[in-house]
Amino acid sequence: MKFLRNDGLDHVFGITMASTEYKSMEYHRRPIIADKTLWQSGVSRLEESQFFEEAEDNVWTDARGNHWWASKNLQRDLGSEGELCAFFPKRSNPGDPAHGYPVTGHRHAKRAMPKDIALKLEKAQQIREVDRIRLKGRKL
Repeated sequence: MKFLRNDGLDHVFGITMASTEYKSMEYHRRPIIADKTLWQSGVSRLEESQFFEEAEDNVWTDARGNHWWASKNLQRDLGSEGELCAFFPKRSNPGDPAHGYPVTGHRHAKRAMPKDIALKLEKAQQIREVDRIRLKGRKL
């Protein structure tokens, strides 16, 4: 995805094959708002947008319309606290850019990857069976 514009401190990228823009939010980059997970400093804004694009292209979407992403075999820490998955909530207004952040079921049970998404990732050979089982048990 290519950079489109700044929106205050946020950066907007686009456009995906599904005509979606992606906004990298500053408050998931540095601790501006309490209780927000932060992307690890080694994850660039461009990479963040590419994670979303891959999740959207592969339809790694749960029953509520949220997108999910994980690195190949969960080998890469995405978040500042070791989060290994990324969550991209369904947009309340389809015309707004998507956004996302790193998550883990280990620290935040309500942000555990759904079983069906972990199975989709395994079938796509993005993660291994052992990774799926560990995600299911919220050990990651």
